[in-house]
Amino acid sequence: MNPNDLFKLVLKEKLLNKIDYVMALFTIPYMEDNKYDSGILKIENKIVTFVTDSGSYKLDYYRFPLLDYLDNTLLNKDEWKSLSEDIETSLGIAITNYLIIEKPFKGKIPFIDGKITSSIEDIIAERLVSDNYIPKDEADDKIKIRVKELIEYVDNCEYLKTWNRYFVQAASERTMLPPEGITEKKKQIVKDMIKEFGENAFKDQVNVVKLEEKLKEIDKEWLKDDPTLGIVTSGKVLNNSRKELFLTMGGIPAFDDEGELSFVLNSLLEGWPSDPDTLTAMFNSLRAGSLSRALDTQYGGLFAKIILRAIGNYTVKLNVDCGTKLGWSIKVDDTNFKSIKFRHIIDADKTILIDSEEMAKGYIGKSILVRSPETCALEGENYCQYCVSKLLSENPDGIKNDVTEVTSIVMYESMKKMHNTTKSITRLNKKEIFS
Repeated sequence: MNPNDLFKLVLKEKLLNKIDYVMALFTIPYMEDNKYDSGILKIENKIVTFVTDSGSYKLDYYRFPLLDYLDNTLLNKDEWKSLSEDIETSLGIAITNYLIIEKPFKGKIPFIDGKITSSIEDIIAERLVSDNYIPKDEADDKIKIRVKELIEYVDNCEYLKTWNRYFVQAASERTMLPPEGITEKKKQIVKDMIKEFGENAFKDQVNVVKLEEKLKEIDKEWLKDDPTLGIVTSGKVLNNSRKELFLTMGGIPAFDDEGELSFVLNSLLEGWPSDPDTLTAMFNSLRAGSLSRALDTQYGGLFAKIILRAIGNYTVKLNVDCGTKLGWSIKVDDTNFKSIKFRHIIDADKTILIDSEEMAKGYIGKSILVRSPETCALEGENYCQYCVSKLLSENPDGIKNDVTEVTSIVMYESMKKMHNTTKSITRLNKKEIFS
C-alpha cells in the first residue's frame, strides 16, 4: 500500500475524525530497537503495518510521518460530492476540504483548491435555513444549508484547530537555522560599507537600516522555498525576531526621547558583545517591551481621550447647506468608486447625493469634487448634512462614534509598537511636501 492508497483508506473508513489515527499518520513514532506498537501502527524490521477496524495493511514504503500534508494526491469526482471533475491537489488541501466542506455540506458547496477563507461563511449565511425547512424543489434542496450542517461545519473547524500540536509549521528546518554562511557574508557587507561610507558609517541610522535590509534579503533567499514563508514566517517574526536572532541586533533605540540608535552588529546567535556600551544596548532592547507596554498604552489612552473631548460637542445640522464649493478632488475609477457612495459630490456646480453603488459606477472615468467635513463652511461646532456621509447625517449626534474609529487606530498602533517596530528608509520629496 502506497501513500495515495493509504489516504484513500483513511477517507473510506473516516479515520480523520479519530485523533489517535491522526497522530499515527502525521507524527514520527519513537522507536526502541527499531520496534514500535501503538495498536494502530506496528513497526518491526522496517516493515510498517497500519491497523484499522477492517484489518491490517502492510505499507510498501518506510517513511515518517506516513502522510505529509505537502504531498500531492489524486481525488476522484465519483468519491467526492463537492468535486465536478478529478483533481490533483495536496493532502493538506484535501483534508481541510473533507472536514469542513465535503462532510458537512455533501456537495452543496464546491471543493476549494487552495486557501479556504471567511468568504465561505458568507455563502453559508446566504443559504442557511432551519432544519424543518421545506424546499421548493430538488434544485432548492441542493443549495439550502440546514442548521445541523452548519453545526457540523463549526464542530469540524474547532476539531481542525486541535491539529496544531501535530502540524507545527514554525518548526521547519530552515526557520530554525540561520542562512548558510551568514557570518562571513555579514562581515563582507560591513567591510564594503565602511570602505564606501568611512569608519563612522554605522553612526548614521540610514546605513544601519541599509545593512539590515541587505541581511534580510539574504535571509529571504534562504527561506524562499520554505512552506512557512508568508504564513508563520512573516511580519515581526521575519523582520524582527529572525533579524535579531540570526542576522544582527542592528539599531537599538535608547530609552530617552533623543531618538539616538545604538548599533550592535552581533546577533543573539553570536552571543553577547564584550563592549559595555553595546552590551547595555542589548540588555535594554530585551527590557524595552515591558517598559513600552506601560508607557505607550498610557500615551494611546491619553491621546484617544483628547480626541474624544475635542470632538464631543460636534453635531450634524440637518436640512442645512453651508453652500461651499470646495471638497476633495478625486478621479473615479474601478478601485475607488465605492468611496463616493452615500456622499454628496459637486458636479457642474450642483450638489448631488450618490445614493447607490450603481450611481457611483456612473462616474467612473470622471474627475469630481466630493464634499467633506474638512471643507464645510458652517460656523461653530457643527457640520452641514451635505458635507458628511448620508449615513452620518442619519445620526446627527453620532460624530463621536465615527471618531472612536480614529482613537481605536491610535490605541492599536500604540499597543503594537512594542511588538513590531521595523526601521525602514523612505525617500523624501521636498517639492511634494512644501509645494
